[in-house]
Amino acid sequence: MSNLMESVKDFVQKNRKKIFITSGIFGGVYLIGRFAKGKLKELQETMALDQITRENIKKRYQRNQFDCLTTTANFLPILLEEISAAYNVEIITTRLQHTKNTNIRNNSEDQEDTERLQALEKKTKRELWEELKIMSFTRLIASVYIINLIALLTYLQINLIGRYVYIDSVITLNHNKNDTDSTTKSTKEKEFNPTETSQGLSTEIQAKYLAFSYYLIHVGWKELAERVKEETEKEIGPLLLNGKITFENLVEIVNKIRMNIEGTSEIPSKSRKYKDLNKNLYMTNYIINDEKIDNKILATVTNDDKVVIDEKLKNLLNETRDILESKDFSAVLSSCLNDSFDSLFMILKPTFVDTQNMDTESADTTNAPTKEILLAQMLPFITKSLYSVFYGVPNPFLEIIKDNMMQQRFSAIIYSSFEN
Repeated sequence: MSNLMESVKDFVQKNRKKIFITSGIFGGVYLIGRFAKGKLKELQETMALDQITRENIKKRYQRNQFDCLTTTANFLPILLEEISAAYNVEIITTRLQHTKNTNIRNNSEDQEDTERLQALEKKTKRELWEELKIMSFTRLIASVYIINLIALLTYLQINLIGRYVYIDSVITLNHNKNDTDSTTKSTKEKEFNPTETSQGLSTEIQAKYLAFSYYLIHVGWKELAERVKEETEKEIGPLLLNGKITFENLVEIVNKIRMNIEGTSEIPSKSRKYKDLNKNLYMTNYIINDEKIDNKILATVTNDDKVVIDEKLKNLLNETRDILESKDFSAVLSSCLNDSFDSLFMILKPTFVDTQNMDTESADTTNAPTKEILLAQMLPFITKSLYSVFYGVPNPFLEIIKDNMMQQRFSAIIYSSFEN
């Protein structure tokens, strides 16, 4: 036995260096293995958390987009009422139907309608037709602009709020997690209040911020409509009511009006590429009020003369104005307007379809042959088309804006700009 022990000692002494190296290698491999295993587990947990976070953001974002759609839809009846009252084509039509009777019976209790009827009674039939022509086109073209502006403003506002609310929820969640993991709290942790964080937006601030759509709904659209009326008078005013017009003429005329309003020298491109869109389409003055009257607008909406614009609300409004004045927003608006006017043309096209020469087996009028019609014959369809813009469930124009790729990307960027 002693001989065996001696042999082992001799072997260890002779191979001491090799044994240490081998032990070190195996020990190192073991430690590295444990470290790698721990890191792999940590990586897997991080990836799982990232996946959950992405899914959470996606669900919140999708819910936000639905809120944008439904909120905009709720604004449409108000806008339709305002536009119909300001550009009352129907009252002119009523007067034309009673031109032989100078005393039209007015059942309306609206003093403004009564005054309009009295003013119309002094006009000749020709003057009434000319006014009908201008007002019909004005309110239809203006309506397409207005529904795009209110929709994009709503998408902008709700996605901005959504971003801040999401960040605030993450801050609160992390704070609660730290509280759970730690048995003791620091003084700073104990005093933590989500509503006092840099991101936190109270429900009151959110409501006040959303209330600034008041300006577009009750003030801005009127200025835009008057701008449309000016250009409509230039392009459509000289056209004779008994003159003939083709579908191609109509598209060209409306595009000219658009070019003048949007400040571009080219007919809007149907291209969906960013580089082909109008990036200088400035309409901020129609969408949101000047910063100088923020308090006045808020006081009007809240019916409280003492209400003030706090720092968080001011920052939200300033960020909104910056976005509205950006080239990216102009490009998005240009793209949505292109899609919307294309849709409007398709709504009006059946008026020009030559039913005698079209394929009777096909109900599709997209490529159907068209014919000339009298401008006067076109006016009833122009008048009725206003309701195509505002009515319908789902609303076709809101669906167009919702599905516009530029709008979707822009909304996603606004919502996910967490670094700000």
